[in-house]
Amino acid sequence: MTSMPFPFTLGGFEGRYRYISDRVIQYKIFLNDHQNITIRSVKDMLRIEMEGSDLDDYGESLGLMGSFNGDLVGRDGTTIFTDTNEFGLHWQVNPSVDGQLFLQPEGRQFPEKCAMPSTTATSTSRRLRGTISKEAAERACAGVPGDQEANCVFDVMAMDDVDAALNY
Repeated sequence: MTSMPFPFTLGGFEGRYRYISDRVIQYKIFLNDHQNITIRSVKDMLRIEMEGSDLDDYGESLGLMGSFNGDLVGRDGTTIFTDTNEFGLHWQVNPSVDGQLFLQPEGRQFPEKCAMPSTTATSTSRRLRGTISKEAAERACAGVPGDQEANCVFDVMAMDDVDAALNY
């Protein structure tokens, strides 16, 4: 059952917070000209949607989520990364470029590199836990729009969690 939305303000824009379930939380920020940003969190996954927006509004946007067209573009606006780890390290918070983003910095800070997850532990974990069949993933993703269904099935199987379908 969806709870009532709770209002907040972010950067001068009205927003709504909604606790959908113990696994799903959603934030919606209402911008100008009927545009909005929806941020939905399902367990450890985050989905960001920009609605009512034209490419003209965000076409030059860059950051850790990549460019608006999906390329992994560096801070210089021209370098294209193919290695997601290198891309992430490139966008690591750098106080001389980004200023201080957090009141209390925790963990590794620039110029020390972020800790990278162990690929051995990840692949071993997936092999041991991979219990969701493609058919079960397809059932979990049955209500997902057709253009997103394949992504949903992949995420459900990769995370070995049918709740991943709630992010679509």
